[in-house]
Amino acid sequence: MKTIFKIALLIVLFSVTSCRDSKKDDAAVKATEQIETIEVETDSLVNDLELEANELEKELNELENL
Repeated sequence: MKTIFKIALLIVLFSVTSCRDSKKDDAAVKATEQIETIEVETDSLVNDLELEANELEKELNELENL
């Protein structure tokens, strides 16, 4: 009887520790996804700003030529 109890206790301990690890892994994956999303958004904003800057430069050149 003691052997069965020890085996059951070991199984419970392993399952608890594996759940903790998966929660940490899930949190790390979510954080990585959030960082990647922010990077994509900032890249698109930078591209939009560069396009607007180029358009403004063209308009300034046209005004200077008048």
